[in-house]
Amino acid sequence: MKDKASSSEDRMRYVLKVENAYMKHAKHMKATALYMLKDEHHAEDAVHNVFEKLIRRGKCNFDLEGPEAAFYLTTSVRNEARKIYKKIYKHGYPENIDDNQSLSAELGTEDIVFRNEAIRIVTDFVKKESPVYAEMFILYYTEKNTISELAENSLMKESTVRKGIYRLKKKAAEFLRKEQ
Repeated sequence: MKDKASSSEDRMRYVLKVENAYMKHAKHMKATALYMLKDEHHAEDAVHNVFEKLIRRGKCNFDLEGPEAAFYLTTSVRNEARKIYKKIYKHGYPENIDDNQSLSAELGTEDIVFRNEAIRIVTDFVKKESPVYAEMFILYYTEKNTISELAENSLMKESTVRKGIYRLKKKAAEFLRKEQ
């Protein structure tokens, strides 16, 4: 009986962590999805789907309250936005919303400056850390190039590119943890 009670308590603690992560990161996640999808309702759906999956899964591979949460949640919402994009916009990208206008509407000027500064810090770090993989890292995370495209352009194996980007990502995350 105690096992079920503790399991239920663990579940409630986890759901509260997800809820806190939502309160902290949903605004930025929605702005990311809106930038990609150009539709507010679809962007909200992408954010909702990410958190729904987290709750359904009952656990996650990262600390929802830690510094890496923003990175993982943003990556998850990008992936979810891509899925929605593939389902809905098969015949072209919608052009009814201006990129800068939609991003400015969701994020305040201070948030945009903070985001750009964070991107600059990570970019500078990866350029110093690994000049060979820095360009691939930047193209992968900012320009959304695929591993296949990067491997083809650099004349390397996909596995080599994937490992290089992964290692650089871990180093960048470690660097950011030390900076905070």
